[in-house]
Amino acid sequence: MQNRSLAPDILKLLACAGVVIIHLSGYGLDLFPLLSFDWLSCAFWDSLARFAVPVFFMCTGALMLPPERNLSVKDVWKKYFLRVLIILLFWSWAYYMLVVAGQYLLIWWTEENFLLNSITHTLRFDHFFHLYYLQILLLLYALLPVLRALVRSATDSELRYALAVWAVLGIAFPLLWLYPPLSWLGGLTGQYAINMTWSAMGYALLGHCLNRRDAGEFSPRRCALLILAGFAITFGGTVLASALRGENVPDFMEGMSPGPALMAAGLFCLVRRLSDGRPSSPRLARLVKASFCVYLIHMAFVMAFRQFGFDLTVMPALLAVPVESAAVLALSLAGWWVLSKIPIVKDRLI
Repeated sequence: MQNRSLAPDILKLLACAGVVIIHLSGYGLDLFPLLSFDWLSCAFWDSLARFAVPVFFMCTGALMLPPERNLSVKDVWKKYFLRVLIILLFWSWAYYMLVVAGQYLLIWWTEENFLLNSITHTLRFDHFFHLYYLQILLLLYALLPVLRALVRSATDSELRYALAVWAVLGIAFPLLWLYPPLSWLGGLTGQYAINMTWSAMGYALLGHCLNRRDAGEFSPRRCALLILAGFAITFGGTVLASALRGENVPDFMEGMSPGPALMAAGLFCLVRRLSDGRPSSPRLARLVKASFCVYLIHMAFVMAFRQFGFDLTVMPALLAVPVESAAVLALSLAGWWVLSKIPIVKDRLI
């Protein structure tokens, strides 16, 4: 445990909480009237938590890209890729069956051939929406040996150049191309943008590069400014674009866009600075292990809350989002505790 750093554990826990907040507050953007106080409250919380998925990918890069780590192609595929694939397929199937069971209990209706349909959807990777992170993670693991070769052989200036290209074509361009003047461009310029799924590799590289720097180089003030700037772009861009179009516009909240990228980078550097040189603890490491299970199962509790009327309308959304997020996190941790007692589940499926 003495070799386990504190910063990645804190970042993973913050990201896990952020994911829960996103899935609760994002629902409110479609539930409440556009630009109402409750809608703005949901947009506030949703924007504030948008660092979550980028931070997960940055932690993966920080932990798995260092050249000194002994990690062969075989290890990547056997220990990581295959494990995540099994978890993804199982939980996709489980959520499909959960929806089927819910429909039967609530409205006494069952779709025909639901068992065959559940298997078909699972094998076609037509998965429950929040599991998209695992689908991208599979791609990241598949490309991990290539990224490791890059960081092993590239100079610092070449790595900075790679990050600059990613920041322009993977983070800024996909969003800016939707609006004038870049939207006026024709030809093949629309294909310059790095696809969102592939852009996740840039976050892994960014996490590695930032993790290699001395934590003392990170100014808390500058980190805070990055977080505030990222939030301002995410929240302000969402509100302004939605007001102009007269409908909810999620473009500025995409994980591979400037606002969330700035928040993720600022938070990553700030946590590294504040926890510099401090090791993690067995209790915290256990909580981090539980957080992966929380990510997997929390949507079951979110759906249950909505079905039983405990949604964002029970109180002002500004309070409802954090209150319900805390409740979902608590229930998900309890669910992890139960699942961690089942031998096959605890070893293979969470």
